[in-house]
Amino acid sequence: MTRQFLSLGLVTLLVQCSSAGAGPDACPSAESAFEAILQDSSMRNGVRGSQAAVLIPGRPAWDGVFGKNGVTDAMRSDLMIGTGSISKMYAVVAALRLVDQGTIALDDTLGRWFPGTPNVDPSISLKLVMQQTSGLADYSSAPNYSATIFADPNRYWEPDELLQFIGPPLFAPGTRWNASNTNRLLLDIIVARESGLSLGTFMQRELWPGRTQSWVAGDGPAPGPLATQWASNASGGLYDFSALYFGPALFSSRIEVQASAGDIAAFAQSTFAGPLLTRATRAEMLTIVPDDGGIAGQTGGGLGIRQYNYLGRTLYGHSGATGNSTALVLYDPATGAVAAVSINQGGSGHGNSHFRTTPALLQAAIACIES
Repeated sequence: MTRQFLSLGLVTLLVQCSSAGAGPDACPSAESAFEAILQDSSMRNGVRGSQAAVLIPGRPAWDGVFGKNGVTDAMRSDLMIGTGSISKMYAVVAALRLVDQGTIALDDTLGRWFPGTPNVDPSISLKLVMQQTSGLADYSSAPNYSATIFADPNRYWEPDELLQFIGPPLFAPGTRWNASNTNRLLLDIIVARESGLSLGTFMQRELWPGRTQSWVAGDGPAPGPLATQWASNASGGLYDFSALYFGPALFSSRIEVQASAGDIAAFAQSTFAGPLLTRATRAEMLTIVPDDGGIAGQTGGGLGIRQYNYLGRTLYGHSGATGNSTALVLYDPATGAVAAVSINQGGSGHGNSHFRTTPALLQAAIACIES
């Protein structure tokens, strides 16, 4: 997939970057380009509030914001927003940490932890679970899931209690690809059981040590403020989803990572190019199989990650979407650049603009590096 992501004005900024030459002071206008991309795309697409982050090796991290958080207050870069299906990437990387530590193995089967769980084939390997080729039905898509969860908004759901919502398998293990939240749920349970820690404590220790803008929602108190998150009603208007639904039932049943765009970008950089995984485990993660083709530009899936073809390049990362938030993080293996965008609004309200804004930011970063 090729697409022209930058306007002529932004190209001019990058030409100015190129004229600066290589070295630590190269691309003095890069931050201006990033800011212009975020502001332009957000305004064009009716984004209520957005965060963005760009990481270029050897340069300070760039964080930007646009628009509103709540009704009148401005969006801030330290607010945590729901990551949606990027939580699948967090869960897999957490499990891969245990693989590297020798606690579990990719060829272990679910029968080790779930020998008699209805609709969970005990012969399915962890590799298929991480690869999203297990065939397990999505527990959060069960017909009675939402009604049951929201019947008591103040109830805290233990992860094992959510297993009851898993329906009949969708297909034979290993024969197709389907992004199922059940795969993430099972990995979350395994990580907690094997580590002897709560999922949030394990992820804090292993995946984002020292960072305070990431949190497994519902696992202890939030370490920082959450963004107000907005959803679209039947007529297309926005309503405050946070005020209506954020609480024990939603947080504990979703088991979603809430994070700032800066923390998402840092996590991706540590996953793809940093110390989180061994070389052998990362190679397994980057082994790509065909996906369902449901997202434009997505060309396959690995262990907890997605492969994309934007900018004429092979990129890795993950997207996330709920009714109240959207996000995308992309990593360019050729340059080591990372771009992330997080929006405090469901994708239907802004035309899924994160699939345009994030590649544009990465394009600007690559232009800076290659100048």
